[in-house]
Amino acid sequence: MSVVAVVGIQWGDEGKGKVIDFLSKGANIVVRCQGGANARHTVVVNDEKFVLHLIPSGIIHPHTECVIGNSAVLNLEILFKEIDILMKKGISVQKRLKISDRAHVTLLRHLESDSVGTSTHRGIRPTYIDKVGRIGLHVCDLMNLQEHPYKDRLKPYVTDTIVLLHQAIDVNRHILFEGGQGIGLDIDFGTYPYVTSSRTSVGGLCAGSGIPPTKIDAVIGVAMAYNTQVIDEKPFPTLMDLSTEEKIRKSGNEFGSTTDRPRRCGWFDAVLARYAARINGLLGIVITKLDVLDNLETLQLATATSTKVIYWIHFLLVRLF
Repeated sequence: MSVVAVVGIQWGDEGKGKVIDFLSKGANIVVRCQGGANARHTVVVNDEKFVLHLIPSGIIHPHTECVIGNSAVLNLEILFKEIDILMKKGISVQKRLKISDRAHVTLLRHLESDSVGTSTHRGIRPTYIDKVGRIGLHVCDLMNLQEHPYKDRLKPYVTDTIVLLHQAIDVNRHILFEGGQGIGLDIDFGTYPYVTSSRTSVGGLCAGSGIPPTKIDAVIGVAMAYNTQVIDEKPFPTLMDLSTEEKIRKSGNEFGSTTDRPRRCGWFDAVLARYAARINGLLGIVITKLDVLDNLETLQLATATSTKVIYWIHFLLVRLF
């Protein structure tokens, strides 16, 4: 199979980085299509830890090219910090990283307006608001500005990634799409309004790269053996009791990857998994962190959900408060 997409089928933090790192060994190109610096993929190679917020984790492998697609939003300060860290560790970046000229840029005003609340404070939501409002700044627009601190440094990475990816498919190069977050955070299919600002399903990967669904050979979903969420107000039907939750949080190191907030922990939600399989057309599922459950005598999982109960929980939380 030449084109494979990896997507999260919970609320993110499923361990996609490990799966993508494993599959990257056989890929020519790894593509990040959506989201911004609020997602983190952590990969350990030869006992060395790499933390990447924007650059696809395939950059660790010297034979792999990496692409940041058109639906991603770029915090240029974080981008170049990652590039500097990688280069200091002896990993070449400039000839291997390509950034879509259609991607949007996170500006200072976006960061300033995203400084309160439960967001990751990375300017993601304000950047997408400007994009949808048609007042955003494309990377290609930045290239046309006479002066900008990052313009000259960014220029070698910028290209029409749609053409690049289609040419790669035409010669049967192996492409891996690196999904960010999970289906539960999808702006259309997630637990709205507790969602992110982009589409995290396989459809979002197509829209964020310019590659049609007919070119994708397989979609692989990644899920943990249990569920986690960060936002306290979000309905969580499979939430564990406090004692079990604390035990899982400690053994699974369940703290927000960008915010370091403690994650709430719940039992595996088969209803959500089935929903994600339908939306994404999954060919297979990878289950991670099974070992975290080793010390529990009994396990639980959700096999059905009362939509009426979930509706009223949502109504009480959102409408009344």
